[in-house]
Amino acid sequence: MVDNNIDNTVDKRTALGIISIGFISFSGIISETSMNVAFPSLMKFFNVSLNTVQGLTSFYLLDVAIVMTLSAFLKQKFLERQLFLWL
Repeated sequence: MVDNNIDNTVDKRTALGIISIGFISFSGIISETSMNVAFPSLMKFFNVSLNTVQGLTSFYLLDVAIVMTLSAFLKQKFLERQLFLWL
């Protein structure tokens, strides 16, 4: 027998989580775009080539991805107090 009284609403906590993830994603895209726009200024300020600036940007974005993944893993395995004292 199928229950036809299923409530298809999303609770406030889930909706807030979805909105937060959307905002964080948008902020990340804006920061990445602003870095790309700043390439000429960075090249002039540090007196380096375009390849160097692009490489540093790639390493920065890779580092951000690793830190986000690692932080989620560490938060599951350890208490926040332990992480705070260790890091």
